[in-house]
Amino acid sequence: WFEKAANTGLPLAQYGLGMLYSNGRGVERDWVKAHLWLNLAASGGYVGAAQPLEYAGSQLGEQELARARDLAREWRPVTVAENKAN
Repeated sequence: WFEKAANTGLPLAQYGLGMLYSNGRGVERDWVKAHLWLNLAASGGYVGAAQPLEYAGSQLGEQELARARDLAREWRPVTVAENKAN
């Protein structure tokens, strides 16, 4: 559910998905994906994402951090119809 909602651009869902990746709950811990989703949540106005975003960034090397930032820059939301098809 979090992934589908996050993919439509909902900041709260993006925050939730980022936290799942940072904690390794229900998914394998992945700091790049955590940073991506927390970055999108923060950019979308979810204030609570700022501190976990900073922590996720501290867990990454320079190249990983650059990759996470590139992914966030390139990310585009999917429509609800596209999401239902998946």
